[in-house]
Amino acid sequence: MSKTGDGKRLLGGLFLLLSLLASFMTLIALACAADITIPLFFCTFIGCLLSGIGLLRLKKWGTYSAIVTSGLILVALFTLIFKSMSYVGVDAPKFSPDGQNLILGIRAGREGGIYKIKLSDKIFQRLTFPSTKANEMNPAYSPDGSKIVFSRYQGDGGHTHLFLMDADGANLIQLTQGSCFDINPKFSRDGKKIYFIRTEDSKRGIWSTEAIYSIALDGFIIQRITSPGIYNYSGGISVSPDDGSLLVSANKNGEPVDGWMAPMRIIRINNNEVSEILIKPDIKQFHPDNTIPGSSGIRGAEFSPDGETILFSGYLKLKNLKGSWLNDSQHSIYKFDYTTKQVKKIIDTDSYFGEGPNISPDGQKIAFCTGSSYSCDKIYIANTNGSDLNEIEVKLK
Repeated sequence: MSKTGDGKRLLGGLFLLLSLLASFMTLIALACAADITIPLFFCTFIGCLLSGIGLLRLKKWGTYSAIVTSGLILVALFTLIFKSMSYVGVDAPKFSPDGQNLILGIRAGREGGIYKIKLSDKIFQRLTFPSTKANEMNPAYSPDGSKIVFSRYQGDGGHTHLFLMDADGANLIQLTQGSCFDINPKFSRDGKKIYFIRTEDSKRGIWSTEAIYSIALDGFIIQRITSPGIYNYSGGISVSPDDGSLLVSANKNGEPVDGWMAPMRIIRINNNEVSEILIKPDIKQFHPDNTIPGSSGIRGAEFSPDGETILFSGYLKLKNLKGSWLNDSQHSIYKFDYTTKQVKKIIDTDSYFGEGPNISPDGQKIAFCTGSSYSCDKIYIANTNGSDLNEIEVKLK
């Protein structure tokens, strides 16, 4: 047997192995609803399969199929680049104190910034203009509406810090520094401090360093509220009407999961003493027959203006959702009555992922975002009872 034949067989076998890997990655992309990566993996699978078969036959089909492979992979790469550049991602929108505007972080292709949406005409106004390598997120208004705080990821392996600016984007200042990731800032009700979640150094998302901090706006003194290594947070922070408690969704290190991923926790911070109330609302009751065990979760929760109810984003892993052969998640918006401990589902979003909700100051409206994968790309507003649900189309200038 010639060396050329051996080389073609070896190369053909390699292409077949690559096709198996690409087919596996295609299935993973489908399962995760990662629509941006599906064409890349699928076209690579087809191309490598054709090349492998052609080369193993030791005929001119090897050359032809290699050309087809190159073409398919180029198409897939251009599709991936185009979708990446045209993709618009959003984070959870938040109401202004007067209820007339929403603010949120938006990432459009390689550019991102903080935007304001005027609810009367749905006009988007960009407030910040960071470099293309930066990503800005999690904005929140001060109680009087004069200031906005947000997180900025510096890009290129940098860290995430808090920034403060006027409501129109002027007078931008950096609040935090150092080797840390500071996210999900929220003003106290009296406007004197900002609460946020910090992860130290490069251990982003690891329980050993994640904790809640506050920064006083008079002197910019940073104080740690919860001990590192206690909680793994999912979503943002809500401050109670009396300014004495923080509402988060978080797993607790060493605590039995009991079928839950990130249940709600009220962390009391009165008189510098930290205590906790655990809340696990029964959201499985709404899908009793097809819920996968150990799959309830919450991503984002907020006190109502009167503190009597909590609205939250909950998700369940369901079997054969919408007739699919894949197991998938169902994201919904729920209302929890703190007095009766009863939970009510108010909105089925028909989405895989979601963040929010944020409640308007008068308690009449909610705003949230949803997406098909692990990020949001759609913005919604509705009444707090779930009625009058409307999508706000993202229209950037």
